Amino acid sequence: MSITRTARPLRTLALALFAAVSAVALVALATPAHATPSEADLDKQIQAKSNQFNKAVEQYDRLMVDLKKNNKKIAALQKKLKPLEIKVDKAQRQVGSIASAAYRGGTANAVNSILANGSANTLLDSLSMLDQIAHQQNQQVSALVKAKNELDRQKNALTSTVDKENQQKKDLAAKKKKLDADVQKLRDMRTQAYGSPDNYGQTVDYGPPPNIPGTAGQAVSFAWNQLGKPYQMNAAGPSAYDCSGLTMAAWANAGRSLSHSTYSQWNETARIGRGDLQPGDLVFYYNNEHVAIYIGGGTVIHAPTYGEPVKKAGIDTMPIDGYGRVR
Repeated sequence: MSITRTARPLRTLALALFAAVSAVALVALATPAHATPSEADLDKQIQAKSNQFNKAVEQYDRLMVDLKKNNKKIAALQKKLKPLEIKVDKAQRQVGSIASAAYRGGTANAVNSILANGSANTLLDSLSMLDQIAHQQNQQVSALVKAKNELDRQKNALTSTVDKENQQKKDLAAKKKKLDADVQKLRDMRTQAYGSPDNYGQTVDYGPPPNIPGTAGQAVSFAWNQLGKPYQMNAAGPSAYDCSGLTMAAWANAGRSLSHSTYSQWNETARIGRGDLQPGDLVFYYNNEHVAIYIGGGTVIHAPTYGEPVKKAGIDTMPIDGYGRVR
């Protein structure tokens, strides 16, 4: 009886354990293993991250343009302030000298004038003249101080703006660094699973550039000769480019000046329609966050994004915002 009573609980425990293990196994079988995303899904993820990256790069480029302008303004204000400070100091010393002379000589001159002339008229005339001179000097000093204070106010406001922009610059640099890593991780995953989608890193013979006359031809030829060079944020050559750096350098080769910012280049070019598009014109994409140079035949050259070289693409590869002609 004792053995039978002991065996029953053991069998019950064994059955319970078996049921539990079976349940775990069934759950494990029912749960699919983590699968590598499809090639199309990875391409979509890469494109989405690349768009975020390009947006951060454009914000960074635009910020750098603003920083450069504001630092130039501060330098110009400082150049005006220095001589103004000298003038204020000199005028204040002149007022002090006049007041001091009047104070020191007032009593003695009064006695001498009365003894010599029998009248205080000469003294009064002298004091009146000194008072007028002092008043004029005070007015000059006030005007100079007012002008200096206004320049100081402008300088302080700009300095505060530059400080904020420098902080934004640091924040954007950190954001770009993270997006860099995210895009690279996705690209590595894609390459390991499906191979590289392009000839990045390989030598390609692109042939001669199209024969286009004038300054537009110079800009297009320059862009053509950069094909295959790597993308690098905030770069404008000669060994690497970002999108606005490429278009800026291309048109600089033709003697035209553009800022290193897609947004700025939009404002610096004349608006044209699709039907008026000619080689050398700029094509803007993604809410003015990306720019390319048109080379004719429905084709553009651009510096796409991190991990992709400067390359040719169909003009409608991305959503278009508009078109610009370099003035």
